[in-house]
Formats: sequence, structure tokens, C-alpha cells
Amino acid sequence: MALRIDDLNEDIMTEVLNIYTEVAGINTRQSVSWLLESTKRSLLDPRSGAAEYRFGSSISRQSKLWIQRVYGHEEVLCWFRFDENAGMGTRGLKMEKDFQKAINKYLLATGKAIPIY
Repeated sequence: MALRIDDLNEDIMTEVLNIYTEVAGINTRQSVSWLLESTKRSLLDPRSGAAEYRFGSSISRQSKLWIQRVYGHEEVLCWFRFDENAGMGTRGLKMEKDFQKAINKYLLATGKAIPIY
């Protein structure tokens, strides 16, 4: 599921961080305002199209939160991804699946989810 970048606000960013925190087993302690501003700037930059945040922990082994622009749509959309460290094996894949499932469920509950597949 994706989200219109215009719908990305502090409440949604906060919940995305809460989901990431729960899946990765860490506390991000990041400024939501700064992350939101940085993310929107990166997504709208034609040279970038993505924002990545590496919060890291001994559990998540430097996994990162990816927020990527979805191309091929009239509107500017973004989607969220838990990028597990390649060395994590099946545990990392489970964390990635758990994150995607929780994000999709949350976006659907907001009524702002845009199917992209």
C-alpha cells in the first residue's frame, strides 16, 4: 500500500515510527517534525526519490526505514519499507514481513491507502 505524499503528516509519521520501533525492537527518539520535513524534501527531489533512516540496534543490526517515492502514478505517492540487514537471515525477513503487514493494516485503517500492485 502507498500513501499520497500530501497525506503524509506528523500523525502518520509518528505511527510509522511506532511500527518500525516495535518491529525492530528499538526506540528511535527522533524528531517527527524533522523526519517529516526531511522525508518530503527527499521524495520530491528528482535526484533522490527516497529517504532512508538507519536507527540501528543490536537486535535489528542496522536495519533501516525506507520511505520511497512510487513512480508511474499521476499523484506523488510514497511507500514504507523495513530494509533488513542482509546478514539477518530468516529473522530479518520475518521483521520485514511483520513491518509491511502492520504498515498496510495501518494505512488501510486511515482510509488513505492507495493500492500500488
